Amino acid sequence: MTQSSNEVIALATELQNSLAGSRLTPAIAKLYSQHTRLRAGEDGLTGWRQDEAGERLNDAMRLIEAAFIQREAGDTNWRNGMLRAGELFEWLSHPQLNPDILPIRLLAAAVYELAGYPARAAGLLNQDVSEGIESEILRSLLKADFPSLLQRLTEYWATATSSNFQTETSLLWDDTDTAADRFNKLIVKETASSLGILCAKMRWGNEPRLEKAIEKLSAIAKVLLHGHDTYSWLLGKLCAEVASVYIETSLRHHLEALSQMITQSGKTFLERYLRQSYQNRKALAWRSQICGIERLATVESFALCTPTGSGKTTIAEIAILQSLFLETTNYNNFSSSAPLVIYLVPSKALATEVESNLSRILKRSTNNNVIVTGLYGGTDWGPTDV
Repeated sequence: MTQSSNEVIALATELQNSLAGSRLTPAIAKLYSQHTRLRAGEDGLTGWRQDEAGERLNDAMRLIEAAFIQREAGDTNWRNGMLRAGELFEWLSHPQLNPDILPIRLLAAAVYELAGYPARAAGLLNQDVSEGIESEILRSLLKADFPSLLQRLTEYWATATSSNFQTETSLLWDDTDTAADRFNKLIVKETASSLGILCAKMRWGNEPRLEKAIEKLSAIAKVLLHGHDTYSWLLGKLCAEVASVYIETSLRHHLEALSQMITQSGKTFLERYLRQSYQNRKALAWRSQICGIERLATVESFALCTPTGSGKTTIAEIAILQSLFLETTNYNNFSSSAPLVIYLVPSKALATEVESNLSRILKRSTNNNVIVTGLYGGTDWGPTDV
């Protein structure tokens, strides 16, 4: 990508400040009000014009372009523009505001992922939608639901043949022209191949074809740039960007350094934990979790203070595995005696969840002295508690 000039960077920053500031502009606030009323089943605003949806759609497109320019220039605030673009797409996704059935929800989810709000992306795509309107493959991808994505890809390949690949109608718009139809099918085939390699990486780790798969996704977006459909190109570009983000934020990737500090048995149990996280749709690490993992790697005490639902339990579980199987010969401040790990939580439900998770990982332990149990207070103790 050609380096943007200072003037272009300044214009991108000005655009973000004007459309993605701390307050909504009157035009964007009007869209939010219209979306809210329609979603509640009420009549829309009396002053709403039909062309306003198109104008806000253009605002979202400009914000995305500006955010990429700012990111390239090293501006750490580039995600603010992405977040506002995601909000605009989400508010434009109501059927009455999207009569052309554009893939606006998918665009919103992709932009939310890039902005660092995966929960918003998943929440949006978990809402009901008419069957066949959106690509189920891309929905699973943008929800970071890799088990579901792998299942969708398996279903696709099960119906595809070497001479006639089934086209998923929502990935690209149908074209009756034979050459265009073959081209669309080729695009779907190559996309499915690349996403299959991404799933393999998230599930098992080492995947030598990953770099080429990401390059292929980016190349597909560039090819679509020359087509007649602007939104297919943008969706392809954003999905390629999201795939790269998934690789960088994968839990497996961030635990590589920590895995070098534990025993061979610990590595086995850590791999079980990673595969269990994959099955539980928790293969990615959030920002707060990445900070926690980085501090765990220092083998020093620290406090992680983040809001409820930000993933602290995952850090605690990883810390427990680290403490149980730390290679103590390299750290003089750790005793050589058998470790004892106590995890205090404010509710029995959370204690049961952690106990269940760790029991599934450690139940096939070759060390019979590894015991996982929960103490809930009172006098109701069992043999393992003693």
